[in-house]
Amino acid sequence: MGFFDCIDDKKAAFLLFDACRQWLSQRKMEAMDGPINFGENDTFWGLLVEGAMPPSYGMNYHHPYYKGFFEDYGFSQYFEQVTNHLDLTVPFPERFWKIADWVSKKTGFSYEHFKFAHADKYIKDLKKVYDQAWVSHQHFTPLDEEDIRAGLQKAKPIIEEELIWFVYHEGEPIAFLVMIPDVNQIFKHFNGKLNLWNKLRFLYYKKKKAMTRARITVMGVVPKFQRYGIESALGGNSARNTSPTGNCSPKGPNNKKQVSYL
Repeated sequence: MGFFDCIDDKKAAFLLFDACRQWLSQRKMEAMDGPINFGENDTFWGLLVEGAMPPSYGMNYHHPYYKGFFEDYGFSQYFEQVTNHLDLTVPFPERFWKIADWVSKKTGFSYEHFKFAHADKYIKDLKKVYDQAWVSHQHFTPLDEEDIRAGLQKAKPIIEEELIWFVYHEGEPIAFLVMIPDVNQIFKHFNGKLNLWNKLRFLYYKKKKAMTRARITVMGVVPKFQRYGIESALGGNSARNTSPTGNCSPKGPNNKKQVSYL
């Protein structure tokens, strides 16, 4: 069952549930799972049960009262996904920095942020790490370089190079972390319309540093270096290039960065 949308009326919600249940029963289905929409499970699946805050770009969201409808109808938790919100105005634990610094200083490791000028290199590196890091996951599909390239091109207006990091060991890519600025903080002003006027407004808001959050969309560490603290080093590099003053643009004079990660 997917694409559930309903006013705050339990009777109306139950009518929708009943219709889905009957349709599935007629096709010999013995269970009903949902809400599941077409697309990736981290973006389009699931019911938000806590943390009803303004959603970051690409995050699932719905009215908080949906939870009561599903529970009262008899649904129970089958699978859990968690998104964490990290406020960068709160100092990281000392232990985090000890691990991050310890890993960062190890011989043979180097760190680079993404650069569009060398996009082909980073596309190959991302694919190489991802295909090793995720191969053991159910329904794994290797990445296609052309798909990555097309996605980067589409997202180019909002991508900040210093929010995408790679780790290398003796020149070989072993880890990466991809963050994108929360463009919902700008889109919320457009009432769902991205016409020419709002495209100009987008450039204005972006220049005014209206984006104060970023979402970690994907990361990966090759199996050989998992449980090695690489994640802390990646996070440390990202945090060191981030200051709690409300701006997602590259660091420079009077030009500091965002205040939270999702």
